[in-house]
Amino acid sequence: MTDRVVPLSVVERHKRLFTEDTPKDELTAWGISHEKQGMYHDALEYFSRAASKGDLERLLSLAVEEADLVLFINTVKALGEEHRLDDLVQQYRAAGGVV
Repeated sequence: MTDRVVPLSVVERHKRLFTEDTPKDELTAWGISHEKQGMYHDALEYFSRAASKGDLERLLSLAVEEADLVLFINTVKALGEEHRLDDLVQQYRAAGGVV
């Protein structure tokens, strides 16, 4: 797979994500290109649109590593597994945090 030049313009990004019938493998490739550049939130959009569970799981791990709560929450939602949010709250409380 060749690396793609990112970031895309807003127009190009929206065209690929929302107005064209972009194949899932191409969406995934764009997501990986964004991920490689550290653009995790953009990568999430592509992986979510492609319904690429493996890539979303990898992004979820990155969200934990980076302590990026917004990325974590949005990735969990993209996976359709909101129950993981409860796990996060329980871990936070166990560490002495107050919700």
